[in-house]
Parts: sequence; structure tokens; C-alpha cells
Amino acid sequence: MIKKTLWLRAETKPHEMRTALTPIQARELLKEGFDIVVERTNQRIFKDAEYSDVGCRMVNAGDWVNAPVANIYILGLKELPKAGFSIKHEHIFFAHAYKGQSDGPQLLNRFKQGGGKIYDLEFLVDEKGKRVSAFGVSAGVGGALVSLEIYCQKHLENKTDFKIKNYYDTKQQALDELKEKISRLNVKPRSIVVGGLGRVGKGVREVLDYLNLQYEIWDLYGDKKRGTNQEVLDTELFFNCILLNSKIDPFITQEDLSKPKKLSIIADISCDPTSPNNPLPIYNDSTTFDKPTVKAGDIDVMAIDHLPSYTPRESSEDFCNQLFPHLKNLLNGIFKSTPWERSLKVFEEFTK
Repeated sequence: MIKKTLWLRAETKPHEMRTALTPIQARELLKEGFDIVVERTNQRIFKDAEYSDVGCRMVNAGDWVNAPVANIYILGLKELPKAGFSIKHEHIFFAHAYKGQSDGPQLLNRFKQGGGKIYDLEFLVDEKGKRVSAFGVSAGVGGALVSLEIYCQKHLENKTDFKIKNYYDTKQQALDELKEKISRLNVKPRSIVVGGLGRVGKGVREVLDYLNLQYEIWDLYGDKKRGTNQEVLDTELFFNCILLNSKIDPFITQEDLSKPKKLSIIADISCDPTSPNNPLPIYNDSTTFDKPTVKAGDIDVMAIDHLPSYTPRESSEDFCNQLFPHLKNLLNGIFKSTPWERSLKVFEEFTK
């Protein structure tokens, strides 16, 4: 069998510290005879030395552009740098290009022109259509931690310009700090968790349960599928955890913003503001760890699109453990009727 190469690229998104391959897994692949190339970066939660110490071949960030094309997979998580050049390699990452996102057509055209391929991690699914590797629970945990931190700053310190940490070494550290702040609130916030029975909702509920905070679940598979927009306005925190492939009635509208409300924070963990299916059409852009909210009337909207980076080591380890057996299959040439074949079919359909 021809020796395959897995090339771990450096992420370029600010504060993106996660990775799709841990040093431990890189070592296992090296032992099985695969070539593992890792781009150097100070941003990744795992240090360069952790990869070089297990025998990975180290190269500079961005070198994938000039890498050979045959028998090589470029592995990453978030979007590629915006540029005009066509893309000739086979890439594994979250492309965010198939749901009407504004940058999607340009990205897909770059691959089509260069003859490259995308194996979109979001569409890496089993025969029942369930994702085989996901950051959902970690996204929910991060979204709840960040949003509750913002809520505490708003209601304990009367802040309007919120500052949060870029990341925590462990989830428990973040929970312990937040628990102390929650204990000082005169009134504990109540929440609505839309999609509360899914992976993302599970992460949100984990945090709310740990902090003994009340919440209501809206979920297609639960006792309550959804409530009214007025119920959203009457609840202090609203968590959007759903993945939408079709349009639904908004949970809150521009007209709702002028009504009396208790709603203080919206945590749009699904975070797809440029999608035509966005059920929260009251804001237009994602937020960042440096500037975690945007205003919609007197509501603060948190819409950070890489929330698992709030606990990057733990979320990377969890995701990589899910993905790893499928990566090994790909490198071993096992492709037919696998999640890789299904993901590639989505790409081919959109680039006909």
C-alpha cells in the first residue's frame, strides 16, 4: 500500500487553540507507518515539542499550500485563510459552505478550480445520518460558561463592555470561578434551552445543573417543542442550540426588541447569522472572545462561533477520540460506504 501522509495545518482563526489530532494519536499513526506532518504554531493548545518529541515532521505554518498533492490529506478545524488562489489538495475541516453562508460559494469555487476536495467534518456521518465526531457538548459547555460570565458581569458589576478569558485550562476551573459569582446574585437567572436534548443542549444543561440554575427545555423530541416569543422575552437567558437545515419562525424578532422584557442575554451557540435559516434575525455578525457580545436593543447577544476553544485541551481530546478511528480507516484506504464517502458526496453535489 502507498504510504499516506496526514498534514496537520496551523489554524489561522484568532484564539482557535483546538486541534483535530493530539500528539498521542500522532504517535500511534507514526507507529503504523504513516507520515505525519505538523505545522508549527504558538496558538495550538498542544505545544510543537509535544509533536516533535513523538517523531512528527515539523514544518512552518501555511506550508501546506506548497505540499505535494498525491496521497496526502490536509487536516484542520476552522476555515482556510481567505485568498484568491485555487486549492488542489484534499482537505478535512469544517468548511461552513453548504448552508447559504456568504463565503461558501467562493470557497467551493476555489476547490473546484484547483481540483481539490473537501471532507467536511460536519457532514462526516454514519449510515443513519448521525455525526461521528462533534464538538457539540463542548460547545454547549463553553456557551453556557461564557454567557453566564457575561450575565454576572452585567448584573453584579453593571458592565456594558464585557471581558472574558480566552480560555481555561480545565472546565472545572471555569465552573468553580463561575459558581462563586452566581452565589452573589440577588436573583438567579432562569433559562430556556432550545434543542436541550441534543449534544449542544447537553453541554448547556451540564453547566446549569452544576450551578443549580432553573431552565426549561424546548426540543422536538421533548415534552415541549417550542413556546412563544413572549416566553423568550420573559426569561433571563435564552440558549439556541439547534442545527437548522430549513427555515422556522424566529424565536425573537426586531419588533420584539421594543417590548417589555426580562431577557438579558441570548446565547446563540448555533451561531449562523448569515444563514437564511437563522432563527434569531436580530443581529448580523459573529462575536469573538475579545468582544463577546453585540447589542440587539437592550439585549446582549453572544455568538462566538468556536466556543469549544474556551476549554481547548479537553474539547480537543474529546473530539479527537471520536474522530481517530475514522482517520485511521481513511489512511488505510477504507473508503467505500464510510463517513468519508458520504461527506465527499456532499462536496461533489455542491460543486457540480
